[in-house]
Amino acid sequence: MSTSLLLLALGAGAGTMTGIVLYRALAARKRYFSELARFIDYVISDLKYRRTDVVTLRGGFVSADDALSTNLDEWLNGLESGQRKLTRGKLKKTEVNEVEAILFGVGQVDLESQLFELAAAKEKVKAMQVAAQQRFDKYGALYIKLGLLAGLALGILLM
Repeated sequence: MSTSLLLLALGAGAGTMTGIVLYRALAARKRYFSELARFIDYVISDLKYRRTDVVTLRGGFVSADDALSTNLDEWLNGLESGQRKLTRGKLKKTEVNEVEAILFGVGQVDLESQLFELAAAKEKVKAMQVAAQQRFDKYGALYIKLGLLAGLALGILLM
């Protein structure tokens, strides 16, 4: 009897942890796009008033998202080395391609064109942010519940 309960508890725990991992991945994508939009606002503001170099620009922006911080560091390194590739993290391939285009496009055109491109990029990022928020709202809690149920089912099967 106690072995059966242990198997049930282990199955429920494993399923719930899997659901929590998936939940956190959705939350990370939502936070990434929110911080990226904030970074674009920061760049637009800097271009309008200060026009600092990209190294100073990156150093002045502190992100609450580790994945974005990593991508921004890779962006700076890519500008120096010529390698224009960012790590994917929790992003889809199309999303990371968009982020690469946005970041590596900074400083490539005149000021007015740059501001126009950044405004368009911000709209794209906002759309990705809304999609990530909707997916989080729709599936976030569901992943945890389904993980628990799948874990309980596994525990029952093992009993």
